[in-house]
Amino acid sequence: MRYLQQRREELGHSQQQVALAATMSRTHYQRIERGLVAASPVQAQALERVLGVPVISTDHLFGQNERRDLCGASLFEVENMSRSTWALAAKLTGVHGLSRQVWSQLSTLFHTDSALECSALAQVAAAGGELRLDSPLLWGFKGAIPVDRHDQFLGALRLPCLFYKKEKVVFVFWPQFRLRPGEVTWRVDGLVFYRDATRRGWLIVEFDGSGHDARLDLFRASQLRLPEVRITGKEIGARQTMDLLLQRAPLARIPDFSSLQSR
Repeated sequence: MRYLQQRREELGHSQQQVALAATMSRTHYQRIERGLVAASPVQAQALERVLGVPVISTDHLFGQNERRDLCGASLFEVENMSRSTWALAAKLTGVHGLSRQVWSQLSTLFHTDSALECSALAQVAAAGGELRLDSPLLWGFKGAIPVDRHDQFLGALRLPCLFYKKEKVVFVFWPQFRLRPGEVTWRVDGLVFYRDATRRGWLIVEFDGSGHDARLDLFRASQLRLPEVRITGKEIGARQTMDLLLQRAPLARIPDFSSLQSR
């Protein structure tokens, strides 16, 4: 809530001074000021007395069930075209030690274009990636517009994703994700939220099959302008997917597409 920071600075107060006057910890006030949490009604009243401006509280927020009941909107979206690529992956590379239940979840909820992608996702799951449903918008994604296969805006619909957390590292991986930065929709092998001890942000993951020329993706990169991690089919075949994601995500950069501008 940038307006709280602006008002605090107008009054010449530090976060610590405001927090003490409102009888809360500085850490909790900092989270309120940044919009990470909403104040309770009691906390909002205390902050209003200190800052002299209205403060959003939990009373102002719609509950998930209340919103769904009032507007009739779907809570989540699952698209699946065919399980044939997963069946082929199981035949070619096995199920990577996953239980029948987990493999069934992956093959039902995650649409893929190739057995190679299935193997890569299975490796993420085998490394501890858990099936979840959530929307990138609820994680703060502010890039291109997320759309479904009909080019319709997804909004905050929750989609199947893989959630990985170990110590200070967090991955949330949405496979086969469609983004529309302008007139053209682009599909990426994975849209990923990444966080570690020093950085957080968004990146694209691409699984490159044999013979794929990454230079062909430069125009898409110029439109999406997101850092990329690329993993080859050979690396996936060697079962290095998760290790390489962890190694390359902190170093991910937006591809250099300057050659397109010089043509």
